[in-house]
Amino acid sequence: MNKFGLVVLLALGLTACEGPAGDNGMDGVNGMDGTNGTNGTNGTNGTDGMNGADGMNGADGMDGMDGMDALVTEVAGVVADASGPAPEGTPVGLVAIDDEGNQLFPFGATITDATGAFSFGVDDDVMASSRLVVVSNVNGTDLRAALSSTTDLMVDPASSGVLDAVLLITETEDGRTLADYTAMELAMLYTMADTALTDAGTDRSDPVAVLDAIIENIGGQVADFSEGMISVVPGSPDVAVPAVSNVLVSADGARFDIRTDGLGDGTSAGGQSDACDGCLQLRIDGTSFSASFDTLEDGSELVAGPQTRSGLEVTRKAFVDPAGPPVLRFTDILVNPTAADITVEVSLATNFGADGTGSIIGTSSGDTTVDATDTWYYINDGFDPGDPIVAIWTGTADTHTADTGFATWTRDAVTVPAGGRVVFVSFIALLDDPVDMAATEALLSGLSDGVYTGMTMEDFDARANITGGSLGASLVGGAGSVASFAEVSVSVDGGAARMADAASDGSWGIGVSGASGTEIQVTADDGTDELITVP
Repeated sequence: MNKFGLVVLLALGLTACEGPAGDNGMDGVNGMDGTNGTNGTNGTNGTDGMNGADGMNGADGMDGMDGMDALVTEVAGVVADASGPAPEGTPVGLVAIDDEGNQLFPFGATITDATGAFSFGVDDDVMASSRLVVVSNVNGTDLRAALSSTTDLMVDPASSGVLDAVLLITETEDGRTLADYTAMELAMLYTMADTALTDAGTDRSDPVAVLDAIIENIGGQVADFSEGMISVVPGSPDVAVPAVSNVLVSADGARFDIRTDGLGDGTSAGGQSDACDGCLQLRIDGTSFSASFDTLEDGSELVAGPQTRSGLEVTRKAFVDPAGPPVLRFTDILVNPTAADITVEVSLATNFGADGTGSIIGTSSGDTTVDATDTWYYINDGFDPGDPIVAIWTGTADTHTADTGFATWTRDAVTVPAGGRVVFVSFIALLDDPVDMAATEALLSGLSDGVYTGMTMEDFDARANITGGSLGASLVGGAGSVASFAEVSVSVDGGAARMADAASDGSWGIGVSGASGTEIQVTADDGTDELITVP
């Protein structure tokens, strides 16, 4: 047997025999993924969308604002000839003039009332100017006044004479012009002329005599004011501007808070407060004077009014010398614009901050009880230190009572003559507590004989509750005396400086005090440096 047969046999034998099952075989390996097909082509663009709908109409616009009323300047004053106020219905007009006094064109006109007073409106760009003149005619006499003020202007023989004197200078060929005179200078010339005519007893119905008296007495000032010079003149320059504060401050820092009816409160130099809850409140026939102090004259005097009380035109002025002691001066001016005398009761009411505590320390009669014979007194609140010492000077009265709560001073029957004025002056000092009695009484005793810096000659001469004292003077710089809007500083005999801002034309004025021979140093930030001597 060959080896192949053996193998066959073995194979057959193995097949024929049933052996155990074999293990399952392993799974086969998966095949690889196929490659991706190519991208299909892009579809075609869609068609354009439809247009949007139209927008809605806008809302109606709002109505425009109402137009503003035209702005006007009020021109007011009084026309009077030598015999008194002009008759009712007397024509009055405002005109422009040239340097020879010829009338150029009108600005406005009206007629006087039964007291000679007038008032009319003009464009708001009209202001006080030497080139504007108020004209009238009373009983055949022409009367003129340069528009030195848009309020309280007097059109009378004195104002006419002043204008005539000025025109004698300006009508001269190659001479000065009306523009060389400021409104302030013209106002001062009127005051000086009116006083000169009264002192000389001039017949005011004679225009020639009036002009001669003015040239003789104040001709030098009329000429000086056209030259832009610095001059010393009697009285106050009365340069008025809007007030920005109702607080007046003395040299030592005492503060006086002025309100519509009197001194509302105040603070002494040492900072003590609550001096007053309303001191020296003015009343006419029992009705309070209450007006805003919205005007500042000469840099240191607040002005309120005029306000009509019992037929009188009442003005109140409050003055504190910024270079002087801690004293406030009230000047109460009662003017009768009518043709008949008017008699009224005048009183001053005070409500002290002490509220009834403390005591009256001293009076002018030497005791501690205030009566009608006392011109001054002073109080404290009983605390040490407490409220300021409050010292009051009012002059004698028909009735005068006071404690540390309230005080009342009354003149029962004050007659203000037709067309005239009566003036009352009162003082209040705020002093540090504890009190220096000797110094306080020396201050109070000297007030009535002091210097009334800032007061006009007309008001000084009309004082009814006080005599003595001196008016003081005003230092006046004419147009061109310093640069426009320069800051001017004035020092009397080396004392504390008083300041003023010049107008656009370089004019200015400051009330000063000083006897004849007093030296006044004037400087300004434009380089001005002059030494003036009071004549």
